Amino acid sequence: MLCIRAHFTLIFIFSMALSAQAALPSFNNISATQLETIVEEFGSANSHTSVSGANSLGTIFGIEAGIIVGALKSDGIEEIVKAVNPGQEFDIIPLPHAAVLLAASMPLGFGAEMTILPDVDLQDISLERTGFAGKLTLTDAFLKIPLIDIAVKAHYTTSKLSYSQPAAGASPAADISFDAKTMGLDVIVGHSLNLLIIGVDTYASVGYVNIDGTLASTVSIFDATIPGLSAEKKQSGLDFKLGANLKLLIFKLGVEYESLVGNPRYSAKLSVKF
Repeated sequence: MLCIRAHFTLIFIFSMALSAQAALPSFNNISATQLETIVEEFGSANSHTSVSGANSLGTIFGIEAGIIVGALKSDGIEEIVKAVNPGQEFDIIPLPHAAVLLAASMPLGFGAEMTILPDVDLQDISLERTGFAGKLTLTDAFLKIPLIDIAVKAHYTTSKLSYSQPAAGASPAADISFDAKTMGLDVIVGHSLNLLIIGVDTYASVGYVNIDGTLASTVSIFDATIPGLSAEKKQSGLDFKLGANLKLLIFKLGVEYESLVGNPRYSAKLSVKF
């Protein structure tokens, strides 16, 4: 029941976001260098996050469920769209991401996370993603360091975005799709302050992420150096996170700033923890 309600909540949030007077990317004559930028930004938008720190969800066991929403600034894609459609004015929407979060902690600091967005169709856009992560809180299992928690997390996400591109400037009408696989490893350091029924978790992390993305279209949108109607690129780079969770009884409200391969992404979370 919680997942169903969260799913409808995500649909409502996306509907509000996409009702703004902004355009979807309109591609044409894409070069190999521009393809790298598109892969980097689309893939980064859907990299796994649980908006969580280094600490476990409970002394022995813990469960968390909620929703995560956010967006990544797509300055590179906006520059590409303006370059291939000279004279046209485009205000590209930030690339959104959203998911239902399910997480669990087990003894000895082990934890598992899943983020999932079942296929959502909004206006001319279709979005879906599934992510998994394994986490080990070292300060629960091996290290005993006062005041701070240290954890490592490995994650893997598959995502797909598709939409109908209207004819605009030099860009032809087409059905565009982007598929991405992102994987990475983070080292997280956090601090928890708990005062009776209220608490705050703060954290920072550094990691590395690999993105394997494929851009495809029903008509040619690439230049002469890229044959066919689809092309694949791989990108990688550093992943920095800085965030906090406010805890009140069983509820958690989290916010996070992230720099993924140099691209800023912002996320928010509302969840319950047992």
